[in-house]
Amino acid sequence: MDTKETILHEIEERKNFTTIVHTVQVDLDEKVQNFTKTVDLMKSEFKQKIDEHIGGNSNQFAINQNIAKLQKNTIDTISHEILRQRENMTKIIDNVNTDLNDKMKNFTSNVVLMQSSGQKKIDEHIEDNRNQFTEVKQDIANIRTEMEEKIENEIFLKNEEFYCNGQYCEQSE
Repeated sequence: MDTKETILHEIEERKNFTTIVHTVQVDLDEKVQNFTKTVDLMKSEFKQKIDEHIGGNSNQFAINQNIAKLQKNTIDTISHEILRQRENMTKIIDNVNTDLNDKMKNFTSNVVLMQSSGQKKIDEHIEDNRNQFTEVKQDIANIRTEMEEKIENEIFLKNEEFYCNGQYCEQSE
C-alpha cells in the first residue's frame, strides 16, 4: 500500500471512529431516556396503588414521605446510572482519541517520509540533468573543435589546390 492509499485509509478510519462514537452516544442517550421513562411510570403506578389501598387522608403524610424518599432514591439511581454511562463513554472517547493520535503520528511520519522521498527524487533528477547538460556542453565543444579542424583542413587543401592549379604553383616548381 503506497503512502497516498495509507493516508486515505487513515482518513476513512477516522470517519468510522467518529461515526461509532456518535452512535454509542446516541444509544446511551436513548437508554437513559427509556430508563427515566420507566422509572417515572413505575413511580406513578406505585403512587396510584398506594392511593387505592390507603384511600383515606390519615396516613397521607407518611405516604408523601415515602413518595419523597422513593423519588430521591429514583433520582439517585438515575444519576448514578448516568454517571456510570458517562464514565464508560469517557473511556471509549479516550481510547478513540489515543488511537486517533497514534494514527495521526503515523500519518505525519508518512507525510514526512513521502516529502523526503519526493525531494530526494527531485534532487536526483536535477543532478542527472546537470550531468547531462555538462556532457552536452562537452560534446558541443568537441564537435566545434572537430568542425574547425575540418574547415581549416579544407581551406588549406583548397588553397593548396588553387595555388597548385594556377601559375604560381608551376613557377615555384
